[in-house]
Amino acid sequence: MTTTEERTILIDGTESLLLLEFCNRHNCTLLISEDEEGQWGVIYENRTGNGLTGAVVERRAEVTVGAIYMWFYESTFLSLSTIISRTGITCIVPRPALLPGWLTPILPFSGKLWMAVLASLIVGIIILRFIANYRSSAIVHSSANHTFVDSVATMMGIYVLQPTKFIDRKFVERTLFGCLLVTGWFIGNIYGSGLSSVMTIRRYLAPIDTPLQLAESNMEWSATHDAWIFSIQSATHPVLMTLVHNFHIRNHEELRWRSIKGDIGFSIERLQYGHFAIGEYIQEDVLDNYQIMIEDIYWEYCVAMSYKTWSLMPSFDLLVMQVAESGIQKYWELMVVQRHLNNKVQLGVAQSRHHDNIGPIPLAPSHILGLFAVWGFGLTLATIVFIIEISCCRNKR
Repeated sequence: MTTTEERTILIDGTESLLLLEFCNRHNCTLLISEDEEGQWGVIYENRTGNGLTGAVVERRAEVTVGAIYMWFYESTFLSLSTIISRTGITCIVPRPALLPGWLTPILPFSGKLWMAVLASLIVGIIILRFIANYRSSAIVHSSANHTFVDSVATMMGIYVLQPTKFIDRKFVERTLFGCLLVTGWFIGNIYGSGLSSVMTIRRYLAPIDTPLQLAESNMEWSATHDAWIFSIQSATHPVLMTLVHNFHIRNHEELRWRSIKGDIGFSIERLQYGHFAIGEYIQEDVLDNYQIMIEDIYWEYCVAMSYKTWSLMPSFDLLVMQVAESGIQKYWELMVVQRHLNNKVQLGVAQSRHHDNIGPIPLAPSHILGLFAVWGFGLTLATIVFIIEISCCRNKR
């Protein structure tokens, strides 16, 4: 610092407390090198840099801590301590939205089941048409008047549980219609049961729970520094390459605005004993719109970094191992979180996957929007066909 003004700096944190304990044991004094703008910093090939890592490589500091991981590039310039803790990098992402109402008629069956129903419908139409052409007894009216449209209408009627008129003079027709009616009865009742379930239990879009789903959604995720992706920048796995491409650096103000907008994910650190390191731009008023991913994007070991010839590194490593075996880090983490982080935000993120049951809700027009869409489509199609028929009749006259 170039100023002569006296300042007081609070040193706290699970890793900073290690340095305080180290100085207590070895009778040394901590001199703090600050670079808030550089954050974790960048090391350049000419051995200059900024931030936490740059201060050490330029010998402005002997050792640095603070969410420093076992980064390969930085390790070529600096020495790494023994492992201090394990940490996981994950995201809080927007909660899945409700499916639009027009999908209601489609939701009772899966895509494969719809294909099976369509295939059985087409096969039934073909068989009806074949029998109508080559049998003297017709299924609807007479074989001479039974058209392809009649076959389609007959099969559609069976599948929607509507009565169908047919002449049962032949065993073949009666057997065929018996099978079709049973099939249509099963399909119709299964669809009705599924529709009741859809109308009772609200359906949502697919959640983002894993790195694969985050990559497939092509959703941006963001933080204030690219140190969040140092560990996966050189990855060759397609999922990780996509995640690196979708990561964007933004300042605190923009991140706060995007958290209110709710259209991107935010990287957070899952600490070793269950707490989270979360940026101040994530506040209580937006937690209802987000949920934490189930899986971590990646995990890392947290270390300290010093220049290669720092002679006290063996002593520091010994202290790290003694602290780890004592279990005091769990207490340190709890105290640091309680002193400096928002407990409501911590609790909100931890419980973000537990959704409250809002109970029954009144039926709204949006719930049956899909049924009205089918009704509107039918009216439109019938009107178009009617107009075409009138035009054809006039042309014949």
